[in-house]
Amino acid sequence: MDTGAFVVPNSYSSLPSAKTALVVGAGIAGLATALSLKRAGFSVRVAERTASLPEVGAGLSLWHNALEALAALGLREEVVARGRLLRRLRIAGSSGASFSEMDLMRLYGGRGAPAVCLHRAELQSLLADSLFEAAGDGVLLADKSCVGFAHGPERIEVYFTDGSHIECDLLVGADGIHSTIRRQLWPGYAPGYEGYIAWRGVAPYPYSLIDDEGLLELWGRGRRFGLLPMGQGRVYWYATSNAKPGKTNKDGPADADKGKLLADFRGFPRPVEDLIAATPAGALIRNGVFALPSLPHWGKGGIVLIGDAAHAMSPNLGQGGCQALEDAVALGRCVATWPLPEALRRFHALRAPRVRYLRGLSSQVGFMGQWENRFLTGLRDSAMRLMPNFLGRPSLEKIYRPSI
Repeated sequence: MDTGAFVVPNSYSSLPSAKTALVVGAGIAGLATALSLKRAGFSVRVAERTASLPEVGAGLSLWHNALEALAALGLREEVVARGRLLRRLRIAGSSGASFSEMDLMRLYGGRGAPAVCLHRAELQSLLADSLFEAAGDGVLLADKSCVGFAHGPERIEVYFTDGSHIECDLLVGADGIHSTIRRQLWPGYAPGYEGYIAWRGVAPYPYSLIDDEGLLELWGRGRRFGLLPMGQGRVYWYATSNAKPGKTNKDGPADADKGKLLADFRGFPRPVEDLIAATPAGALIRNGVFALPSLPHWGKGGIVLIGDAAHAMSPNLGQGGCQALEDAVALGRCVATWPLPEALRRFHALRAPRVRYLRGLSSQVGFMGQWENRFLTGLRDSAMRLMPNFLGRPSLEKIYRPSI
């Protein structure tokens, strides 16, 4: 059968199901997938390794494609109401001089909100509340750290560090870039370091001093800085800087990095230094930037990977969380339409080409954005000034248009 002919079903149309699903990981990907599977008729549980829902991260940009996925889960309007609408996208140099600007409202021709920014924890809370309403509080199994699984002829057994195990018909690995489920399925595939570090923070800042409805990204030599409003007088910002592999790209809280960041971004236009300095203790996060090579398949039998566990990409297009939401809706619709494991085969055929394209493009943008050589960055900056719109309108439409 020609997999290129597959289309995502446009609703949870469905096969009656009394099947059980276990989702490993209660981040955005896991909660959205559990909600989608519940709508598809599955009995769902979510195993989370921490004792409560992990409220980690900083801001999150949700582009038009992610908002359409949230609409399928019944959450778009609430997310738009809680977040800050983004109407414009501007790329500039480290002096503040513009390279490229895009009116996002024109790009989408008034077809709903183009993009919003909100705190990652707020989206997670909305997804969790919706899931608890649909499936009951018992849907979440906290303090359950998965160590592996065994795939029998009829059922899958999933094992945990506390010695317990759970049987299910469908196992979903939504456990992130360092996925335990993926390591067992594909032990030879590991994320590769992209050569730079990203910091993220949230700071209070007067909207009168920024574009209060736009995303601004500033490109320098070997470093970039982005900022966008996220509502309630807060600004979400991120920064990147080249770094050799090693301890410097270790993930975690990064309050001790403030001095280095202020030095690295000295000379960038206001409010870059203001935002770094105003970020409260505990609200600055550092991550090495990694991307996962393409997997031969996202699952086997009744086991499937979604989100970063399946296709972790660098953050340069703002599509990591957005693609996890697309995965969630597409998986739910596939299992509601076709029996396992045919549904999982079709799910992979539907989703893999899109995320492969986005992952490659995101790495290319990051590679160019992190150039340090003065001659190369001069050529890059001149070329971007001459382009009507960086990446071009057709490319942006392809990235951010709904695919489900």
